[in-house]
Amino acid sequence: MKKNLFLSFSVVLLILAAISLTPQSALALDRQSAPQPSDVIGFNPVFIPQNAVVDHVVVIGSSATIAGTVTNDVLVINGTLTLLPSAQLEKRAFVLGGRFISADGAIVKKGIVHLETGSQGVTSLFLTALLLLFWGFVKLAIALILVIILPTLSWSFAAPCKRLEAICRSHCGKAAAMGLLLGLAFLLLEMLLVISVVGIPLALLTGIVFMMAATFGVSGVCQALGGKLAAKVGDSGKPVWIQALYGALAIVLIANIPFLGPVFLVFILLLGAGLLALTITQKSDPTH
Repeated sequence: MKKNLFLSFSVVLLILAAISLTPQSALALDRQSAPQPSDVIGFNPVFIPQNAVVDHVVVIGSSATIAGTVTNDVLVINGTLTLLPSAQLEKRAFVLGGRFISADGAIVKKGIVHLETGSQGVTSLFLTALLLLFWGFVKLAIALILVIILPTLSWSFAAPCKRLEAICRSHCGKAAAMGLLLGLAFLLLEMLLVISVVGIPLALLTGIVFMMAATFGVSGVCQALGGKLAAKVGDSGKPVWIQALYGALAIVLIANIPFLGPVFLVFILLLGAGLLALTITQKSDPTH
């Protein structure tokens, strides 16, 4: 288990390094007089000649043949790494989902991590690491939105957010039901738009508008939840944006619970959409 975690972490770090490093030419260094880039990164076959010294070699979906010196790690994904007799790798070589060929005399000072092409775990491990990394960024973005934007909305739009809070306290169940209906209608509309290529931009625009409206409605949820939390700790006299911050922090903590968290977050967004819709309808209804 520890080995798998180490491999996942190493692959992600190496790919991030490949993305963040200044792009260099990944063409074969087949002439001794050619300039020698410090990093060789690409998707085409790479050849490092005997007298060349480079820092990193990252090749995805192709082969790398090394006769020179590499001062840092070498990463080959879904390709073949060939080390000629004069090759010298100062650190590690990672070959994931491909072949590894090493001639007598080649030196790899800190070890080789080689997972064969036939191993189904290679693709699963790689995709799992990327998905975990992506989900981490998504959770960070959601946390920033809740903790920063929602208290800001409560401060900037005090009156509308106060009305959202009041409706959340008095008609939470009705708002949740309306939010569920709106969510189902939104999904149906998105499916109909995505079917036609022409409707894809409109689907993206509709999704952005729905998320913005739901986020604004969640500000009322945060104020209602934060107000109860503030009353529990004796801070009921705090400004509304402080109460919204309390509520946002509570939602972030619950949203990070495995399995239950994403479901809770979807519910909060639907509740926010329902609150906003209920506020608009009640405001235009002369009986309220």
